[in-house]
Amino acid sequence: MHRPTMLRKQQCQTVDAGRAVAIRTACAGVLRIRSGGAWITRDGGGHPCGGPGPRGGDWFLAPGDGFPLPRGGRIVLEPRSSGEPVAFDWSPSRGAAGDVALQAAQVARQWRRVRRAGWRFGGALVALAAGLVRWRPGPAARQC
Repeated sequence: MHRPTMLRKQQCQTVDAGRAVAIRTACAGVLRIRSGGAWITRDGGGHPCGGPGPRGGDWFLAPGDGFPLPRGGRIVLEPRSSGEPVAFDWSPSRGAAGDVALQAAQVARQWRRVRRAGWRFGGALVALAAGLVRWRPGPAARQC
């Protein structure tokens, strides 16, 4: 395999059947499959803080599927089917502001989950307190 293709700006590419292409990202963005099925192998590299997106391993994508990659992400992309090429679009985020926006969206999602869990916990405490208020001890058991 030759030097990795560096993705810097928005672009469309096609990988012919029976071929593979190594890709490295200069900035965070999303790789979206336009046509054909893709087999992507991703190493664990990329942004040192982890950043948004899938970790290393193999991924199988269908047309319309998106694959987020952090700045410095490295993948190998090849057609899933031996007789069909795969076409994809690369859409970079808007520089550092785009990276921050992706991370802010992730934090917002996690915060919503924490709030929902907090409300559930509060509801459980109220139900427990109400049960304790209504509780009456039964008749005492006699001992022989």
